[in-house]
Amino acid sequence: MLTSLYVKLLIMRGLANKSLMAFPVALLVAFPALAAVVPGKPGAPLPPATGPLLPAMEANPPEFEARVLAVHNRARAEVGAPPLAWDMRLADAARRWGMELARQGRFEHDNSNKAEPQGENLFMATARAYPVEMMIDVWEAEKTMLDGPKSWFKYFPDAGHYTQMVWRTTQRVGCSVVSNIQFEYLVCRYASPGNVIGEPVW
Repeated sequence: MLTSLYVKLLIMRGLANKSLMAFPVALLVAFPALAAVVPGKPGAPLPPATGPLLPAMEANPPEFEARVLAVHNRARAEVGAPPLAWDMRLADAARRWGMELARQGRFEHDNSNKAEPQGENLFMATARAYPVEMMIDVWEAEKTMLDGPKSWFKYFPDAGHYTQMVWRTTQRVGCSVVSNIQFEYLVCRYASPGNVIGEPVW
């Protein structure tokens, strides 16, 4: 069983639509992390790499799109949320950020400004150790931490990946798996972003 240790949580109110920006860093056998991006907030450029760039490549498994949607939409159906559709622009944004993380051996959220606000879930694990369904199942397993759709905020450090997965007003998702010689990264982007302060999950 995967167990987690949350070591830090920073919370900020969004500027335009009260989207929550939060960065719980989870120490796991695999490493998930989450955020909803604040629209219109300029992000700092990437710092220089501290060492040589690692070789990285996109590593989406066969039937990746259908498999990602199946896990997400199963979880959403359980709470009565409408199914997500695949978005190639979100998938491309996820791939680009995954390549940055894999090349530099980093694990953190993309804070750069975007033309469209996006939510983001991250997962990092030993390369080729987990099928994509298991990666997403780690996020879904957080549902046991909730006691209802309106009280999600107090459980956000433990359940924020799951609430983004099933957020009722999120319509689209795009994901990518990128690997280097040691680790594999799953990046999922969501629009509209979830985890909005003052709104219920579903």
